[in-house]
Amino acid sequence: EQGTPMLWSVKDGTLDGNGTTNGVLLMSKDDYTDFRLIVSSRMVANPGNKGHLGICFWGAHMPVGKYNGCKLVIPPGGGSWDYAGSGGLPGITHPAMGKFVVSDWHLTELVCHMTTGACRMATDGVEVLDYKEPNPMRLKKGPIGLQIHAGTSEVQYKDVYVDMAPTDDTLRTLK
Repeated sequence: EQGTPMLWSVKDGTLDGNGTTNGVLLMSKDDYTDFRLIVSSRMVANPGNKGHLGICFWGAHMPVGKYNGCKLVIPPGGGSWDYAGSGGLPGITHPAMGKFVVSDWHLTELVCHMTTGACRMATDGVEVLDYKEPNPMRLKKGPIGLQIHAGTSEVQYKDVYVDMAPTDDTLRTLK
């Protein structure tokens, strides 16, 4: 589902978000508590380096396309934001990483369990994020959203896989 304006399309087998925005999400119709998401993504165009792409989760569904208090992780490097708390997600560690070329395709895996408030993320086989929500009771079931953020940019996502009931927090794509 996407909100207004309509900035998302399918282009050459990818989900393509293209436009000028202050941030907008392409949201799953379903809501999730626990999930494993594996997706490839890249920035196609980002004049002035003012934007990024991201993955939102555990926020409200309405209004469609808005952040609605979600948690945001930012592939490929592992940045984050809490739209319910206006700051970076608490309890994050960033292992030493080289610089990513955001215009290259990167494989991201995110595994999250709402009852424990734990999320881990790997990019290209290397863990880049380990988030533990200090108060899991404040989390809520919600959609997964793929983001275009800030300014004029084009982002792409492909090969999206969602496991709605992961049994552990093992990152399957680690090298």
